[in-house]
Amino acid sequence: MSESGGELSSVPHPPFLFAGLRCALEMALVASLILLLGLPARNPVALAVVILLAFAAMVVVLFWCLNQQMDRWIKHARGKPTVQ
Repeated sequence: MSESGGELSSVPHPPFLFAGLRCALEMALVASLILLLGLPARNPVALAVVILLAFAAMVVVLFWCLNQQMDRWIKHARGKPTVQ
């Protein structure tokens, strides 16, 4: 710890709120785009595939955002700038 008892480094913490809002917006946009393109499907199997594809794309975006946030926290722990 530092001598003053304050922060370990002068590098600011990565933001949580903006990263979470951005992730939610990206997930909603990806899912809505896939659903808008695939929902005219009349076959129940095709409809299920479209919904599963939208869900899988949302999970991919979620883990991509989580990976970015973890990278920012690792940079913060090393004392490097967290904003590109």
